[in-house]
Amino acid sequence: MKYFTKALFLSLIALFFLIKCSENSNPNIDDRLVAEYLFDGDASDNSGNNYDGTLLGGATANGFLQINDNNSDRLSLPYKVMDSLRDFSFSAWLKVDVIHTTPIHPAQTWISGARVGEDNAILIMYRDFQSWDKIWWEIKLNETTYDLAIDSTLHDMEWHYVVVLREGEIARLYIDGEQLGIGISISDALLALSEGGLVIGQEIDLPGENFDPTQSWAGKIDEFRIHNYALEQEEIDSLYSVGHDTL
Repeated sequence: MKYFTKALFLSLIALFFLIKCSENSNPNIDDRLVAEYLFDGDASDNSGNNYDGTLLGGATANGFLQINDNNSDRLSLPYKVMDSLRDFSFSAWLKVDVIHTTPIHPAQTWISGARVGEDNAILIMYRDFQSWDKIWWEIKLNETTYDLAIDSTLHDMEWHYVVVLREGEIARLYIDGEQLGIGISISDALLALSEGGLVIGQEIDLPGENFDPTQSWAGKIDEFRIHNYALEQEEIDSLYSVGHDTL
């Protein structure tokens, strides 16, 4: 019996180390989750990191974040949730209710971050510029503008899963689990934001300024997550599959 017990003990030790090695080589996606907003009645952070948001204007969170077509509805987030990030992934289910096409700089603003003394520390927009006959995704970092991809998917006004990530000097866009293009070269500078300078659903140039209604999101946002690294394709597939089943 003692030999059986010793063998069982050694087997359990081996199993323990096997599990730990597996955990280290395949870290759980939630281990590097900075914030998660499910909008089930409020804008609380479900990650446990206490980056709760504040609904402003007429924005609501009754199962999803509703941003109407105006210059007041928005979600304000603690600036530290994105401040000092280098690699990152921003993901959410997105749906547009109204497409802005005029007058001068129309856009659907998803994420907008600013700091004192500098416009557009980070800005992610979906744009339809009729005078250019162009529909595309745009990202700005530290006032420099980059075109992520030509894409008109959101014009069907249905729900779509969108991921924007940066890994080093490369940024990538994914729609419904599929990467658009091969990625673009982009600055790898740390994100630097100021207090009151992180807004979802409106375009903010400087903290405390007014907003342009033709650049509001004017639609719905759900399951918004912020990770402090670039998600792998299989992780994006997993998040897309789980979210898609619940909508």
